[in-house]
Amino acid sequence: MEYTFTDPTPVLQQIYYRIRQTDLDGSYSYSRILSVSGIDGEFTAFPNPVGGRLTVQVGKRYIGSRLKLMNISGVVLQEITVKQQSLTLDLDKYASGVYLLSTEDGKVIKLIRQ
Repeated sequence: MEYTFTDPTPVLQQIYYRIRQTDLDGSYSYSRILSVSGIDGEFTAFPNPVGGRLTVQVGKRYIGSRLKLMNISGVVLQEITVKQQSLTLDLDKYASGVYLLSTEDGKVIKLIRQ
């Protein structure tokens, strides 16, 4: 048998998965444990499109660096110092539209604010 699963939450650290199979008679068994490692240099933001709160995950190398949230014209709306690998940005005060979230090393994520 073959299974496919896409985790909706990006993972930067190591995470473990296993499948519990339940038969029609109620008995069950577990698959072997599968370990998946994230990439330390990663830079992700979700959900996208975003309604109000945006979760940003970064690799350890970004701790201490700054992120910039800009409008589509490049005007800086927020500068955020990264203190941990996961942070939440409140975008409620911004109008619907396209925004850019950038790192100091030039990585950019295009965000759609609904």
